[in-house]
Amino acid sequence: MRVYVYREGIARFATEKYIPANESNIDNLYSHLTNYSINKYHKDFSHSSDGKKPASKWTLTKLFEYMRAERKADTQALWERVKDIIVKTFISVHPTMKNRYSRLFPRDYAGGLCFELVGFDVMLDSSMNAYVLEVNRNPSLNMDSPLDQALKGGVTADTLRLANPLPYPLSKTKDLNMAVGPRYNQKDEKPVPKTSQKLHNKMYLSWEEIREEERKTSASMKPADYNKWLEKRKADAIKLREEAEDFLAPYTNFERVFPPMRKQSEAESDFKTRQLELKKCLDTAKKLWEDDTKIVI
Repeated sequence: MRVYVYREGIARFATEKYIPANESNIDNLYSHLTNYSINKYHKDFSHSSDGKKPASKWTLTKLFEYMRAERKADTQALWERVKDIIVKTFISVHPTMKNRYSRLFPRDYAGGLCFELVGFDVMLDSSMNAYVLEVNRNPSLNMDSPLDQALKGGVTADTLRLANPLPYPLSKTKDLNMAVGPRYNQKDEKPVPKTSQKLHNKMYLSWEEIREEERKTSASMKPADYNKWLEKRKADAIKLREEAEDFLAPYTNFERVFPPMRKQSEAESDFKTRQLELKKCLDTAKKLWEDDTKIVI
């Protein structure tokens, strides 16, 4: 499992000032909820600031700038906490995801046959503690404002760049070409070097070779020998996929948070401690999943 976090997000606000819940205001959704689907119908909802009233949605960058200037908040530490709870959320469901993946792709000789884009709803309290409200497996990519277009367009483009799908004849995707043409013609702030094409071809040829050899050997090998061969091929393909992601990630706005990477200012001992903590979390999640499975059986 490899987890990447996008370095931008959307901060949503209620359209009426929050007042602690009591019997007289408990039904006022415009004060207690920040959902776009609710607040967009309020008379004071604003897609962007016009100087008279603040926007109801900000970028995460703008929110952090405000928090540093007005609240003297340590937004870097806050961002680290947000990434930490995202990683641990994925760790908590990793055993289940791994089990389902192995059942869906029992003969995975390509080293990773799927990816998923999810959205995290995170709430902050007055002490700058972060809490996961929910994880959306189908996050909204509707673009109702310039902010949505800039952020969600970037997320979509960078996700496809990082996923690095195999080449497909553009002549067979006429409708898609019309849809993505304007985006494709925009100036790319982080153009990928032409050398990436060599890596892409290497991946494509490697997977093709694996598929061809798999077809030839699956029928002729004994089950035990075939399983060993498949594991070796899978490990080689995974390594190649990871090399491609590590090469492409700097040309996106994603940062890898799992497996963890050592931060520039982080001491080696602190990094090892962080690795050990995450390993303990993984082991705990695995044991709980195994115990739960035994109970179900």
